[in-house]
Amino acid sequence: MPDQIPSGPPTPPAAPPVSGAKPLEVDVAQQSLRNYEVRTMQDDIASAPSLIVEAPKAAPVPPAPVVPPKPDISSLASKIPPPSPAPAKPAPAKPPVTLPPDLFDEEHDARPLQVKRFLVGFLGILVVGFLGLGAYWYMTSSSPSPVPIASNPKPPSPSPSPHPAPVTTPSPSPTPAPVTTPPVAPAPLTFDSPLIPVNKTLAFKVSAGEGSASFLANLKQAINGERSKIAKGDFVRVYLHTNGKKLTLSELEKLLSQPLPLIKPYLDETSYTIFFEKGDGDTIRFGIVAAMTNRASVENILPGFESVAPKSLGKTYTGYTGSILPALTADQFFDNAYQGIKMRYVNFGSAALTFDYALDNNLFLAVTSRETMFALVDRLKLK
Repeated sequence: MPDQIPSGPPTPPAAPPVSGAKPLEVDVAQQSLRNYEVRTMQDDIASAPSLIVEAPKAAPVPPAPVVPPKPDISSLASKIPPPSPAPAKPAPAKPPVTLPPDLFDEEHDARPLQVKRFLVGFLGILVVGFLGLGAYWYMTSSSPSPVPIASNPKPPSPSPSPHPAPVTTPSPSPTPAPVTTPPVAPAPLTFDSPLIPVNKTLAFKVSAGEGSASFLANLKQAINGERSKIAKGDFVRVYLHTNGKKLTLSELEKLLSQPLPLIKPYLDETSYTIFFEKGDGDTIRFGIVAAMTNRASVENILPGFESVAPKSLGKTYTGYTGSILPALTADQFFDNAYQGIKMRYVNFGSAALTFDYALDNNLFLAVTSRETMFALVDRLKLK
């Protein structure tokens, strides 16, 4: 078949491929110098679209002035090497299954060396510590106790027991009840024996520092409380005390603010008995019996005693009764006797209110009624 002569200027020989040049690259500079027309290969290689990688569309280029006709580059298509296929991505490898290594397997142990060194050192310290404790216990248990010094003996210290004593937690003790001090009961009164037989004893407490008026008023109230409890002719002893201690005659004299005229120095301070008798019409008659320390001295002062004794009773009588002692019917004492006992008396208005006194052996007797003196002598005879 005769060769066809191409129209247009002859096709220049193909340029040898440049080593390291990329496929489908055209030297635009050489084409512009040779006035070749730049053409795309889309029409020439339509039969092989799979070999062409579609490039992204570029921005529109303004038309060139006059471009010479495209050179025939069909011969270049056969020389373009096909694109090498993209390498396939390898599949990710599965991690190997590994078993936990042994603690002391140095070949497969993945733990750091510092951990192993710490464990070995710690175990070594424990072993040395236990050995030291065992040696100390052996030495202390086998060593003898120190000998105490004779000048300052001390008990030997006990050796430590190999077995520690069990620790016991003390149980909480119950809360003690508050201690309440019971009121101290006053000590029971101990009375001395009365100098005469009496039917009853009335204990009367005298407060410390108490005055004469308060004492007599309180005494009258206490005696009036006994009126309904006793019968006519009963003798009731009045036991005067301060906190259980019997008043002396000197304390009684100070309490009444009136001296016992002349005779007190010859009377025993504590051996006395004060009493009262319930008489006619619910009246109260007082009396006193006192032991004499010297009868002869008493007999010597009796004349002077009779001159001052009646007048000394006035203040006490008024303080107790609230009334004035009646005047004496005579200025002298009269003699009397009953059952062999001599007595002397003086009346205050009548025989119901008198001052009688007598001496019986070592006893001095004084009362405020003749009937009470007779009853007192009767009791002394019965003693």
